[in-house]
Amino acid sequence: MIDVDTSMVGSRDSLERRYRELGYELPEDTLAKFFLELDALADKNGAILDEDLLALLHVGFHDAPEHYRLTYLQVRTGTTPAEADVRLSGPWWGRGERGATASGSGPVAAAFSAIGTIVGRRVEVLSLAPSITSGRDDPGRVLLRARIDGKSLSGHGSSADVVEGSVRALLHALNKADLADRLEGEWLNSMCLWGV
Repeated sequence: MIDVDTSMVGSRDSLERRYRELGYELPEDTLAKFFLELDALADKNGAILDEDLLALLHVGFHDAPEHYRLTYLQVRTGTTPAEADVRLSGPWWGRGERGATASGSGPVAAAFSAIGTIVGRRVEVLSLAPSITSGRDDPGRVLLRARIDGKSLSGHGSSADVVEGSVRALLHALNKADLADRLEGEWLNSMCLWGV
């Protein structure tokens, strides 16, 4: 699995293997080109995610359309485990919303658990980094890395509230996961049509 390390750019074989796991068969010249680009990216960022591999294949991948939208968020904390009520609008519900209530070790964990229930995907948060802003009412920025159904993706969100910013970061990563699924399906369909 390609995550927050640079081990996969250690060899072109491991790069080819990961692309195959993601559903892509690439020609040798394309792999060689991508290997050089990812090696430079790993030197710069120190981390390669599956989304970096997908961005090389699909221009505009980082600008995933916003299919999942937060419509309601309420968290409760105290001496018992935190609880979160979350509602989302999404592409498969038409004009409606879906919601869930979940508990967790803190308000962010509870909100993430509720979102996982709503979208029906395996979500594992690898890292979460809120930034500190200068003013009380300034929106803070949250950066997140997550594994969603086996793909490592990043997301970012902004809000004056760290829980809401974290939720928005996860939704950004989920929107990328949906786009990745669609693009991979299109790629497979185009490959099948070439074989006809």
